[in-house]
Amino acid sequence: MDAQRLEVLTCALNAERYAEAAGLPADQARMAQLASELEAIFRQAVSEPRTRDMALDGLADALAMEPTQRLDRQREALLVYPAITVDGEAAAWHNYKRVQRALTDPQDLRRLFDFFEERSQALTPIIRERYAGRRELYARYATTPLEVFARREHTTPQALLRLAVQVGDRCRAPFRQALAGLARQVFGKPEVTFAELHALNLNRMYEPLAPRFSARDALADIRATFGRLGFSLAAIALDFEDRPLKYPGAFCYPVQTPGDVRICVRPASPHHLADMLFHEFGHAVHFSGIDPALPFADRYWIHSGTHETFATLFESWLGLPEFLQSALGFDEAATRELVTFDRFKNLITGTWLAAAGAAVCDAWLDNLGWPEIEQRLAEYLERFTGLPAPPGWARLDQFVSNVDPYPLGYVVAAVRVAHWLHELEAGFGRQWWAQPGAGEAISDRIRLGGAVRFEPAWLDPAPFLERLGVVP
Repeated sequence: MDAQRLEVLTCALNAERYAEAAGLPADQARMAQLASELEAIFRQAVSEPRTRDMALDGLADALAMEPTQRLDRQREALLVYPAITVDGEAAAWHNYKRVQRALTDPQDLRRLFDFFEERSQALTPIIRERYAGRRELYARYATTPLEVFARREHTTPQALLRLAVQVGDRCRAPFRQALAGLARQVFGKPEVTFAELHALNLNRMYEPLAPRFSARDALADIRATFGRLGFSLAAIALDFEDRPLKYPGAFCYPVQTPGDVRICVRPASPHHLADMLFHEFGHAVHFSGIDPALPFADRYWIHSGTHETFATLFESWLGLPEFLQSALGFDEAATRELVTFDRFKNLITGTWLAAAGAAVCDAWLDNLGWPEIEQRLAEYLERFTGLPAPPGWARLDQFVSNVDPYPLGYVVAAVRVAHWLHELEAGFGRQWWAQPGAGEAISDRIRLGGAVRFEPAWLDPAPFLERLGVVP
C-alpha cells in the first residue's frame, strides 16, 4: 500500500468534504474521482490481513459516497414543509434547527416532525441500497462494521451491546424525571412527545440557561482553559461565518492530521455556543496533538469511541462545580443549574444515543433487514426514554440510517471519561484542569492517535452512573 499516496488523496477528499459541510463551494466531480482513486488503493490493501480492517472501513466509505450524495439530494428535495416558514423561508431539513428554535407552539413542532417522518419513507430504497452494499462488502471478509469498530476499540460487539442496554435501562428513570423538569422550563409543561424531545436534543435544551452565558466571551474562556493545561490553539482554524448551506451546528474536521485541523461553527444561543466550543476544541486539541510520525492508520483511522473520549473529557469541564466557580466565576446558584444541565446531557447520551447504539448492534449481530432496524430503534428509544418513537425516525437519524456504530462511541466515551476523571483527580487534585502536569498526562494519550489504549476496566459503567446519581 502506498501510504504517501493514500494520505494525499485522503487530505484532498477531506478538504472537499469540509467545504461541503461548511457551506462553501465543493467540487462533486472531484470528490467522486478522489473516492474512486481511494477505492483502488483500499481494494489492494483489503487483501492484506495486517491492513484489512482499516481498508474495509476506507473502502466502504468510498463506495458509500455516491448513494450518500443521492440520499442527501433527495432528502433536501423531499423534506420541505411550506406550511411553516421562518424569516420567509419554508421549513426544510437544512434549516430544521433554526425553525425549531423559532416555533413556540409544541403542536407546530409535532406537525413538522410528523411531516418529515412520513415523507422520509421515500428515502428507504437508497438507505436499503447503501446498507446492502456495506453488508455484502464486509461479509466477503467474514466480518461486519460493528466487529471492526469493536476490535479497534479493544472490545467485542457483545460487550458493546451489553453496555448500551445496561446504561439505557439504568438511565430511564432519572432521565424521565430530568426531562419533565426541563420540558416544564422550555415548553411550560412536563409532558412531551418524541417531537419535543427531538427539539430539546437538537438545541432547545439550551434555552433556559442562555442568559448565564450572554455576557461571556466563549472563545476567551476556551483559550484560558486549554492554556492552563499547556495546550496551544493557535494552529486551529476557526470559521464562524453564517452561510445558508453551512452545517447547522459545530464540527471539527481534521483535514490533515495533525497539521490542518479546522472547527466550523454556525451561530447559536450563548449557552449552546459555549457547549459546542468546549466539545469541538476538545476534538481539535486531540487531532492536532497526534504524533505526526505515526503511520497513516494511527493518524486517520480513529473510531468514535476513541476520539469522542477526548472531546467528552474537555466538555466535562462544564459539569464540574469547582471548574465552573473557580475558572469561569459562576456563583453557587448558576453552578447548580449548570451541573443539573450537564447531568441531563449525560442522560441523553445514556438513553437516546444508547438506543441508537443498541439498534445498530442488533442490526449487525442479528443480520436484520431494514424494516426490523426501524422497529428495533423505536423499541429501544421507548424502552430507554419512556416516550413512544415512530419507526420512521431511523430513516432520519444520521447514524442509524447508515447502520453506523458511531453512536456507540458517545456511550463508550461517557463511561470512559467517568473513570478518567477519577484518575485525574487522584493524580492532580480536584482542580486538575489547572495543573500543567495533568495536561502532560492527557497529551501522552493524545500523541498515540489511534494506537492509544484505555484500560479495559474503563468500560464498566458504574462510575458514570454514580456520577449521575443513578443508584443500583
